[in-house]
Amino acid sequence: MLFFQFDEDKYYESHYIKAYFDYYRDVFGPVCTDIDNLNKELDVILHNNSVISNAYLDRVNIFFTINDSNNCKRIYELY
Repeated sequence: MLFFQFDEDKYYESHYIKAYFDYYRDVFGPVCTDIDNLNKELDVILHNNSVISNAYLDRVNIFFTINDSNNCKRIYELY
């Protein structure tokens, strides 16, 4: 997964107030701010056969604590 924040400065100035969530620290892939960097990161992903790096996999596993097919069941039982 790539995150393309081509208008980062403008976005933070007018649309989003930085809070607990930080794109560079919390997202599940590289953050690119220009086309050249985006193309470079795409090349890296393709070169690695689209396998997620361990750094980003750790973030995914921390965020999604349960990894199964019982989400609907849990929600149904909760309510």
